[in-house]
Amino acid sequence: MGKDVFFLSITIDAEFDAPDVMSRYRKANRIDDPAWIHLTGDYDEIEQLRRTLGVYDLDPEVDKDKDQHAGIVVFGNDRTNWWASLPALMNFEELAQTIAQITSPKRRALRHVPAHRAE
Repeated sequence: MGKDVFFLSITIDAEFDAPDVMSRYRKANRIDDPAWIHLTGDYDEIEQLRRTLGVYDLDPEVDKDKDQHAGIVVFGNDRTNWWASLPALMNFEELAQTIAQITSPKRRALRHVPAHRAE
């Protein structure tokens, strides 16, 4: 961690999760690894980040209800462009195994295969 692997925890309630609140949370939970970053900030910036990562509900009414948000782990390998997401509260061993498979430096990038044309 810290060289090729980083964890980002992104708040969905930036009004409550101010930087001092996030700092207290890190201290209370003994999170002192600089590779685990807790993000808070401007509402519009957090929304743009959530949408870029695909961590939102397609139904806008459900998405705006903070009580409806599920913890999602989005993970990937920038070199191969393999990305996936899973529920954060799923079986830890299965989650860790899937993350290891996707983020493995040995995983090769997908090759583009041209579509077959019927003649």
